[in-house]
Amino acid sequence: MARKLVFAVNGERFELAEVDPSTTLLEFLRTQTRFRGPKLGCGEGGCGACVVLLSTYHPVSEQVKEFSISSCLTLLCSINFCSVTTSEGLGNSEDGFHPIHQRFAGFHASQCGFCTPGMCMSLFSALTNADKTSRPEPPGGFSKITKTEAEKAIAGNLCRCTGYRPIVDVCKSFAADVDLEDLGLNTFWKKGNKDATVCRLPCHSHKRICTFPEFLKSEIKSSMDILDNFKNTGLPECQWYRPTSIEELYELLNSDAFLESHVKLVVGNTGSGVYKENDVYDKYIDLKGIPELSVIRRDSGGVSFGAAVTISMAIEVLKQKNESELHSDERLVFSKIADHMDKVATPFIRNMASLGGNLIMAQRSQFASDVATILLAAGSTICLQTASERLVLPLEEFLQRPPCDDRTVLISIHVPFSTSVMESSSGANGCIDSEPTKEADILFETYRAAPRPLGNAIAYVNSAFLAHVTSYNISGDLVIHNIHLAFGAYGSEHAVRARKVENFLVGKPVTACVLLGAIKLLKETIIPNEHTPHSRYRSSLAIAFLFKFFQPLLKDLSVPEKNVQMSVSSAAATIENSNGCISGFADDLPHKALNVKQLDQVNNPDLILSSEQTVEFCKDYHPVGDPIKKTGVELQASGEAIYVDDIPSPKNCLYGAFVNSTRPLAHIKGIKFKSTSSPQKAFTFIGADDIPKGETQRQASMAAKQADVQYCTDNLEPPILSVEDAVRRSSFFKVPPFLCPQKVGDLSKGMAEADHKILSAEVKLGSQYYFYMETQTALAIPDEDNCILVYSSTQCPEMAQDTIAKCLGIPAHNVRVITRRVGGGFGGKGPRSVPVATACALAAFRLRRPVRMYLDRKTDMIMTGGRHPMHINYSVGFKSDGKITALHVDILVNAGITVDVSVIMPQNMVSALKKYNWGALSFDIRLCKTNFSTKSAMRGPGEVQGSFIAESVIEHVASFLSMDANSVRKKNLHTYDSLMLFYEGSAGDAPEYTLPAMIDGLASSASYFDRLEIIRHFNSCNKWRKRGISLVPVVYQVTLRPTPGKVSILTDGSIVVEVGGIEIGQGLWTKVKQMTAFALGQLWGDGSQNLLDRVRIIQADTLSLVQGGFTAGSTTSEASCEAVRLSCNVLVDRLKSLKQSLEDKIGSISWDTLIFQANMQSVNLSERTYWVPEDASISYLNFGAAISEVEVDVLTGATIILRTDLTYDCGQSLNPAVDLGQIEGAFVQGIGFFMCEEYLENSDGLVISDGTWTYKIPTIDTIPRQFNVKLWNSGHHEKRVLSSKASGEPPLVLACSIHSATREAIIAARMEFSSATGPDSSSSFQLEVPATMPVVKELCGLDNVEKYLENLVSSHKESNSEVYFRQGRRIPVGLVWLLDASFAPPLPPFRASDLEIRNGVVSLREKRKHYMKYKDPKQPINVRIKDLMDRMTLAEKIGQMTQIEREVASAQVMKNYFIGSVLSGGGSVPRPQASAADWVNMFITIVGNLNASNTVAAARYLDPELVKRIGAATALEVRATGIPYVFAPCIAVCRDPRWGRCYESYSEDHNIVQQMTEIIPGLQGDVPAKYRKGVPYVSGKEKVAACAKHYVGDGGTHNGINENNTILNRAGLLSIHMPAYLNSIIKGVSTIMVSYSSWNGVKMHANRDLVTGYLKNTLRFRGFVISDWQGIDRITSSPGANYTYSVQAGISAGIDMVMVPYNYSEFINDLTSLVKKNVIPLSRIDDAVGRILRVKFTIGLFENPLADLSLVDQLGKKEHRDLAREAVRKSLVLLKNGKSTNDSFLPLPRKAAKILIAGSHANNLGYQCGGWTIEWQGDSGNITVGTTILDAVRSSIDPSTEVVYSENPDSNIVKGNDFSYAIVVVGEPPYTETAGDNLNLELPDPGPSIIQTVCGTIKCVVIIISGRPVVIEPYVPLVDALVAAWLPGSEGQGLTDVLFGDYGFTGKLSRTWFKSVDQLPMNVGDKHYDPLFPFGFGLTTKPTSGRSFSSNLRIVKHMKGSN
Repeated sequence: MARKLVFAVNGERFELAEVDPSTTLLEFLRTQTRFRGPKLGCGEGGCGACVVLLSTYHPVSEQVKEFSISSCLTLLCSINFCSVTTSEGLGNSEDGFHPIHQRFAGFHASQCGFCTPGMCMSLFSALTNADKTSRPEPPGGFSKITKTEAEKAIAGNLCRCTGYRPIVDVCKSFAADVDLEDLGLNTFWKKGNKDATVCRLPCHSHKRICTFPEFLKSEIKSSMDILDNFKNTGLPECQWYRPTSIEELYELLNSDAFLESHVKLVVGNTGSGVYKENDVYDKYIDLKGIPELSVIRRDSGGVSFGAAVTISMAIEVLKQKNESELHSDERLVFSKIADHMDKVATPFIRNMASLGGNLIMAQRSQFASDVATILLAAGSTICLQTASERLVLPLEEFLQRPPCDDRTVLISIHVPFSTSVMESSSGANGCIDSEPTKEADILFETYRAAPRPLGNAIAYVNSAFLAHVTSYNISGDLVIHNIHLAFGAYGSEHAVRARKVENFLVGKPVTACVLLGAIKLLKETIIPNEHTPHSRYRSSLAIAFLFKFFQPLLKDLSVPEKNVQMSVSSAAATIENSNGCISGFADDLPHKALNVKQLDQVNNPDLILSSEQTVEFCKDYHPVGDPIKKTGVELQASGEAIYVDDIPSPKNCLYGAFVNSTRPLAHIKGIKFKSTSSPQKAFTFIGADDIPKGETQRQASMAAKQADVQYCTDNLEPPILSVEDAVRRSSFFKVPPFLCPQKVGDLSKGMAEADHKILSAEVKLGSQYYFYMETQTALAIPDEDNCILVYSSTQCPEMAQDTIAKCLGIPAHNVRVITRRVGGGFGGKGPRSVPVATACALAAFRLRRPVRMYLDRKTDMIMTGGRHPMHINYSVGFKSDGKITALHVDILVNAGITVDVSVIMPQNMVSALKKYNWGALSFDIRLCKTNFSTKSAMRGPGEVQGSFIAESVIEHVASFLSMDANSVRKKNLHTYDSLMLFYEGSAGDAPEYTLPAMIDGLASSASYFDRLEIIRHFNSCNKWRKRGISLVPVVYQVTLRPTPGKVSILTDGSIVVEVGGIEIGQGLWTKVKQMTAFALGQLWGDGSQNLLDRVRIIQADTLSLVQGGFTAGSTTSEASCEAVRLSCNVLVDRLKSLKQSLEDKIGSISWDTLIFQANMQSVNLSERTYWVPEDASISYLNFGAAISEVEVDVLTGATIILRTDLTYDCGQSLNPAVDLGQIEGAFVQGIGFFMCEEYLENSDGLVISDGTWTYKIPTIDTIPRQFNVKLWNSGHHEKRVLSSKASGEPPLVLACSIHSATREAIIAARMEFSSATGPDSSSSFQLEVPATMPVVKELCGLDNVEKYLENLVSSHKESNSEVYFRQGRRIPVGLVWLLDASFAPPLPPFRASDLEIRNGVVSLREKRKHYMKYKDPKQPINVRIKDLMDRMTLAEKIGQMTQIEREVASAQVMKNYFIGSVLSGGGSVPRPQASAADWVNMFITIVGNLNASNTVAAARYLDPELVKRIGAATALEVRATGIPYVFAPCIAVCRDPRWGRCYESYSEDHNIVQQMTEIIPGLQGDVPAKYRKGVPYVSGKEKVAACAKHYVGDGGTHNGINENNTILNRAGLLSIHMPAYLNSIIKGVSTIMVSYSSWNGVKMHANRDLVTGYLKNTLRFRGFVISDWQGIDRITSSPGANYTYSVQAGISAGIDMVMVPYNYSEFINDLTSLVKKNVIPLSRIDDAVGRILRVKFTIGLFENPLADLSLVDQLGKKEHRDLAREAVRKSLVLLKNGKSTNDSFLPLPRKAAKILIAGSHANNLGYQCGGWTIEWQGDSGNITVGTTILDAVRSSIDPSTEVVYSENPDSNIVKGNDFSYAIVVVGEPPYTETAGDNLNLELPDPGPSIIQTVCGTIKCVVIIISGRPVVIEPYVPLVDALVAAWLPGSEGQGLTDVLFGDYGFTGKLSRTWFKSVDQLPMNVGDKHYDPLFPFGFGLTTKPTSGRSFSSNLRIVKHMKGSN
């Protein structure tokens, strides 16, 4: 009796008598049933589009099992008596949609919809199986599934549109443990409202769907007896056999019918997804019918699995917790095996794939099996049946055998209990004489590194380690008794045991030395085969896994636990090691003898994805602006939405397939077929003889694979396979002039302005494949009269129409192209879809039969091309502060073999490049014609690459300057003016430029600066994991295109709309529908007529709506909406008068009434509009920004995206839900480009990334763990469509933030291991795109583990050849920890000669016990810091942070409080007139403490070289007193001279202040060329640590009031007051002092954002931050009012050392308490102390802790006074010289009869010096050694000249003497700080009266001694010459040097000299700039030998002044 195939689909019975056994379930469903839900996405089981639920029934137990399967791999004959459920079977439009469908719709979780049915089925399967568990019943409406399980339910499903986030929300909405309020935007409740309850969701009930119909159960029961009587229960008529025993199997195989046949043995057939079948088989044998192959047995030795047992079933068995049978170790070992298997493939593959099939593929086909590796480590054996015998072999031996033939069958796999495996060979190869202290431990771990953490990706390397260890009393070490080390997938033929390494380890203690030896052996073992990709990376992974396994067991690798505090928002706990690295341990795990259970607890928990969407809804144009669900979304979810391949095949339809060339350039001589059965089923060839046709798509594709193409390369040049080849051969495509972008600015000028240049740098960018879920497809149907109808999945139907017409030689009106919807496009369904449609049309036209084609994924990937690869070289010039002045870019674009749309690339790339203000921008872009497949537009074509190039330049500049890249980005953001320059007509109005505000808002809302600090701390605490964060902006120019729209109102009032755009998932139909309802609804002002449900958008038809254009560029939706709106407006105008007249007659009317009457009155109810955008609004800019945070596993290169915060300006969104989906989907697609998608070709240019096995798009496990998106509503945009903006492409560019953050993490890793990578190499590298695991790992260092262990061992290792004895026992030697308990590790490096033996005990000699690394200057500073800090108590650390005044610094105080620093405040001296020796002797008594000196007075507008010399002299003089630290320089930018500290500032112009920072190398020494920027540097004993102050903005306070509030936006603060700090940091400044002042109301001493966030994190300052005098006291408005709070705020802000200076005990007590209460984390204290110690070590205090007298002679030396004199004369500014331009008054003659010297400042050294001299406020009189101006004049004039001095002469003296001229010296009295604040700045009395008295009578020069400009305008006309002398200090002769002509005046004003104080503040560049003397002013004179002065006045020899 012939048997038939019986099964059910969605409850319908199917019975088949004949079926091709190679037919898959998917092929049957799609071609023989009405169900189209399962889609063909890849044909490899790698995408999930074809997932269905398969249900089986056991008639005895009456149990139904349900599980998801991949229908594209499942053979139809294998589902006999099974039931299949597709998405239509869950629910549909007729029976009602399932809650899954409804939730997909309501959570906006479907875009193109092609993948959605498969997603629904994966979720349904997970829900069904969760609800079957014995878990407690959940609340009503929920499933038993957990959030974690719900997320993983769709882990194997791919989606290219949504970005997965809303799909995850759908899944989690079913979980009882979910907080519904955490779910994203949906239509069920409003975000933020409290009505998020399960009752608002479509109700879930697990009993709703019957997955196995009763009729099928009955048939199975009735067929049992019949089936039992048959030996073979298969379907022989279908060539499908199902033997019931091994004997029966071999009877079949040995029969004549089989010996001549091509036979395939199958279980789940999942292997066909890996190894594609190029031919069909004659016969199939299903092994699932053999009970022996499906049995699972458990015995005392382990568990045996039949070879046909599925991987899913094996996982279930291994996870079973049988307490009575299994030891806890065994349970955990089995559990870990199961956990690893859970990472193999996907759930729907594991449900069908068998253990035996996996192992057979590994043995026969060198499949990179995880299963083989982990079972190999577990010591598994297999049972094998050959044609002649049955064998039981160790798995290792089985894998090493020659490949099994197709007659060999794997019977079973035995997994033994680990204890029996380990004990069987315990102690082998080892000599363990002593007894263990406790029972031995079994340790087992598995690892895999793969592109996807949750599976669905082949591993780069997998491994599993099983070890038997014991702990010993003698050493405390763990000793290895036995160990299995298995490695696979690394490029070997099969998994291997590392036997040499195992033998080496057995019997040895687990020490670093032993591990290093094992690793060296492992490197010799794990050698990938030749041509294995990333071979060095794979070898390093094997080492990393071994290190991870041993790391927790090594006490010499363990470090104290770090308490890393971080918020949930920072995704604190690392998820399971990303990219598939199972297990692994925290860096900071303390050493102990861990057993398996303890190890298991170290594994990181799964993290749940979280998200937040911030959206503002606009109600102005309702329903436009509402987040309504996508049109047709339920149909997409249920599988009822029709795509091209879902259209039923017409009668006599043929199927086509392409034959791909395997040569990049060749002539085709001919095409033949291989001799197989496939071509017999092919129908014919069409066109260029390369389109085989068959009766099914599978037959056509199979026939194409059999094509044997003969090639000829005669007379052909070699192919062009690189852009460099193209350049050499001048192979280019020409860009039309109108598409050529324009350069900006003058490159030469920009380069000339630069302080630094990078003249050549290279960037290479690869391609990216579209990976739309629906591959290229078309259906062509010939029609009458030479017409043809083509259904095409295309973004450009008109292009297809035109091309087909030309190809067929018929008019375009004979070609009708229809496109309803497209299953994903991204540009790939543009021009690249046309060849497929044209080929189908050609074949159909020629054969007069319908022809369809659906490309398989491989063909699609080979043909379609993708994103343009390119090679970039750039040169850039920039300032020291990071401002870029010029950029030139050379770009070679690989366009492929045809031009396609490549001509748009230059314009698009340059547009994206312009996102930053480069100053000047030039470029040379060439499109290279090569022999690669044609490249085409892909989402963001050119813009993605251009934007990345911009970021690469920014990062390179930041690296060069050792600046934070994000600060460089912000420095180069456009102002509105520069935006106008770069983008010309697209920039819009100023309010539209929202980017700066968006960036500031994003940084604030995402806690950017706080997270920077958290990351910095995380990185300091974790050696093997590093994090990075980056903020990246986007400026994206889009262009609108003319677009048609047609609106027609039918007689029943329903509305049909046609648009030129194609629905590709972007929500076009939804937005158009909303626009139609809004525009027509305007007839009713009250919104009473809801027209939304009356509108239908119909498919695009090239003969119905012409000039449709193409769907691309992000603007099709808004353009289509505008066209429709205009059409509606016309209809409204037509209907308005009719409506009014009807209302006048009958009152209010309805829409239906109006339309009925309109039809009756013949009103035209159809309108077509062709909208053409105006020139002024045709293009515009989109703005956005993203902050991304990542974590990199330094050992594997795996990158986890912890969090992304994205803000995007959508204007007023037409539909926020749609735009949100576009933003998230684009961003995740960008993740693919930047991080994981490798679209590779081989050396012949042929694509080798040609399927889901080799090309990895993002999946749910590779997206941000926290994904927050904000739609920025920028308000009304007059020129935009209802104020909306595009959203489809720009957000993709923002994924670059992840790439940039990864780069930051790599920098942190390279810094951690900088000794291994070389000096200054941490940030100088190019991170490739994509930044895959091998790329990241290589940049972190492939040999970090070896280097780390070598460094460790070099510190502790003794010769391995020596053996030490203790109490007569033989002790193995690794590191010598076990010698003497009298000292603790770490030990110093030592030799055998350092050891001694006493009483049989080996120990270190006494002199070697006390070695301390921190005292060893040969050790790196970081090592010294760590060593010292590890020894310090909390009290000692806090003492280091305390700076006290000299007066209270007694020896007892220093000792008791561990004080770290002493200062001398203003006027604080050891004794009056103290000598250098006095100072030295004072500091000798205060041993080893960091000390401070007074501020160093600074000159004004000087040559930086001179300032540097002044710094060097200052350093020497300060060092002469024994002080190694100065509070200088002051780098304030004084913006208001009323400020009492203005004299401390170099200038009002930050550029000058930046130049003056050259004093820092003078004080500290020049930073070496390769010294790491940002790290303090002091070059020796003659240099001092400098202190840049006062941070920041102290020179900009309101009205110049000291310690007041600087009111300024952030941009102003950073551009004016911050630049000099960057220069100082680059020059190695050691410390920075915080300002008393506030910024916008926030005290700087409490400003964490600026101190920690910007100074430490952005500018990367590595010295320490010190407070000002009692600075933290003043945090409260009443100083000291709440001192504890002040301490908390100041330290938390980032202050490292506090200038107490007297109240030290309260400060120390408060800070100690705050730390102990965890108010201030210990990590903050460690950061501060580490910074302080870095400076101390840098100064050399630990080598020279005591002050000495060696430099005493340097104090006041002549060379230094000469230098000061030079500085004085060069700083003088001549403001007036003569009362006319032709009558110069200066220089003065030395020889004159009599001269008058007058003024309060002429003979007052204290006044010359100003404040901070001897006393804090300064003093009057000759308070120090120096030369007054009077003395200087006397020593400079001719001896014959009579000098009369009168401080305040009256008129009698002035008029009663014949003075040749007068020198009047007046000015300000000394002051400092607040005492100097002066709101009127008038010249103090008697200065004005002296000037009037003297200068009104005789010729005079007035010298102003002041720290700033003062009011002098009233007196200028009186004087003959006017000199600004500032504060000349002790060197009065510096004035006379120029007054008398020895030197000329050269000085210039470094600040504006105002006319009156009413003008203040006034600075150069201000709009109303009207100074008395402008900035930069200064008259000059030339040196002269002097001149005589004749006078008729009588000479008076001497006169005493009356005043």
